Amino acid sequence: MSHPNNNPTVQQQPEEPLTYANWTEYFDDDSGKPYYHHSETKECVWEAPEAFRVEKARADVKKLFDPSQQQQRVVEKEQPDSTSVDDTLPEVDTTTPPASTSTKSEPTAPTPERKDGSSETAAVAPVPVVPVENLEETYKKMTQSEKVATFKALLKSSGVMPKMKWNEAMKLVVNAPAWKVLSSVGEKKQAFAEFTTQLANELNVEKRRKQKTARENFLKLLAGNDSVTSQTRWGDLLDESLGLVTDDRWKDVEDDTERRDLFSTYIADLSRNEREFKRQQRDAHRRTFLAYLRDPAQHPDVPVTIATKLHEVRDQLLTHESIQALELHRADVQEWFNEYMDELRRDEELKKREERLQLRKREDELAAAFKAFLLQEVLSINPKVAAKRLTTASRWRECWAGYEANATYCELKKLHSGMPRDIFEGVMDRLHDALRDERSWLKHVVARAEFVVKYNSTLSLFLQHIHDTVAKLGLEDEPGAVPTPRQSFFASLLDEATVPPSVVEWFQGAHARELERYLLTMCMESERIKKVEAFEEMLMEYYFRSDHLTTSWDQARVEVQHRSAYRALDDGAEVAFQQYMQKLQKKMESLTKSRKAVDATEQPPATEEARPTSRSTSRSNKKKKRDDRSRSEEDRKRSKKSSSKKSSKKKHKRSRSPP
Repeated sequence: MSHPNNNPTVQQQPEEPLTYANWTEYFDDDSGKPYYHHSETKECVWEAPEAFRVEKARADVKKLFDPSQQQQRVVEKEQPDSTSVDDTLPEVDTTTPPASTSTKSEPTAPTPERKDGSSETAAVAPVPVVPVENLEETYKKMTQSEKVATFKALLKSSGVMPKMKWNEAMKLVVNAPAWKVLSSVGEKKQAFAEFTTQLANELNVEKRRKQKTARENFLKLLAGNDSVTSQTRWGDLLDESLGLVTDDRWKDVEDDTERRDLFSTYIADLSRNEREFKRQQRDAHRRTFLAYLRDPAQHPDVPVTIATKLHEVRDQLLTHESIQALELHRADVQEWFNEYMDELRRDEELKKREERLQLRKREDELAAAFKAFLLQEVLSINPKVAAKRLTTASRWRECWAGYEANATYCELKKLHSGMPRDIFEGVMDRLHDALRDERSWLKHVVARAEFVVKYNSTLSLFLQHIHDTVAKLGLEDEPGAVPTPRQSFFASLLDEATVPPSVVEWFQGAHARELERYLLTMCMESERIKKVEAFEEMLMEYYFRSDHLTTSWDQARVEVQHRSAYRALDDGAEVAFQQYMQKLQKKMESLTKSRKAVDATEQPPATEEARPTSRSTSRSNKKKKRDDRSRSEEDRKRSKKSSSKKSSKKKHKRSRSPP
């Protein structure tokens, strides 16, 4: 008794994924449909990207020209296809029972034919006939995976195709003994679905392999025809005289659009290869021509210098055998000759640049020596000596004539006429910077000592005032082997004999400004006092009685605005008016007090007998007082007028010129 093959279905090993332009081609396990994954962007698409298709077509074209690939394809074509779809399924006893027990009414599905004319069931190995009872016992002993594999083998041997429905496939296998290997209908349908999916994938793989072979053969067809060049167009291929459209390799690519794409890719690669070949050939000619120009031994009679023109030496250069063999184009010769001229100019520029660098190096050495000489002139200054060499007041126009005897100055002037003056100005700037630092330190000392320059200040008093502050500031700095300029400056302020000239200059300037300000203030104050006195004299003409005390400034301004004394004071007139009114009020108060005192001394003590009782006597006394008051006021007016006349006469006499 023979046992069925219990091995599960052996699936076909998938091909290695194709990768072009960072896109990798994969196939879905369920549907078998290809999809594409980008390795960098992690993007997945169902349709083949343009970059993938172009690179794949280019790779196919390159394989056609690769001898190793061509030999491999020939070997693969000669070897028979040892692995077929039928070999992936185990041998299962699918023998139907004898004809006496079979149902004649069941139709038999036609066996699908292969393209090569062989039947699909021809690959199934014959199995000996086994009784149905024994098969059922064998099926019961199988595992679930073995049962599924047996059922799939039944479907395969019965010619079930991927596009068949369940009802159609069931008619082909329902009478087979292996139909009962799976007990439930659900298990059978699931196994049927898995089988159809797997078979569809296998057929798709086979179809893609054939398409790939057809594309390679099509590209090989184009490459083997000498009439197909980079200038060929699609319409030229359709000419039957070329023998392309009648070739089987042409017909194997069924889609006309795919043929156009393959042709376009082939022509593009062919054009690119031709351009690359021409470029490499042109580069080789260029190198040969430039080497010929660089070697004077090859053209001793035709010297080529930086001033040479091509039209002068073209005929002599092109008559050389090595150049004639290249068959150079006129434009290429012109371009490469200009390139050689550019090389000569660059070499000449490099030589000049080297000369300039050497000259600049010599200038730097001379400039450093001349600067050291000027710094020595500055450092040798003695404050006690009247004739100084270089000071902050020195100017180039005053000093340059004294440097004519200096050899360094003369040589530097020949190399660069303006550099000595620039160095001199730089040294002067350094002196001014030092002076600015000293002024900054002095300002800090004055602010910390809270010293204010006055019109009566002296240098000795100033130094005495800042002595303690300078001593404290000197202690704040860290002592070192060599005192810093700041420490030296503070040390010089401790003794009047060593005071820096910048400090003396600052103090003299500040003292002069303060004295000038003081004198100007005093002068302005005296002028203001004179104007106020003139304004008050003018007010005395208008306001001199006690009833004038109620006069406001607005009323008074209307009366006196035409007077020159008012215009001279300008904004200070109102203040002067208020001060005058206060003085007038005090004067009236003192006058009232004095009159009361006089009346009290002149009037005898009143008695009961001598006191007048009549009304007429009191009236006469009041009238007498009013007359006395008016008489005194008239006398005062006359005295003021006479005094004003005298003062005007005196002024008039002063203004008159001497005889």
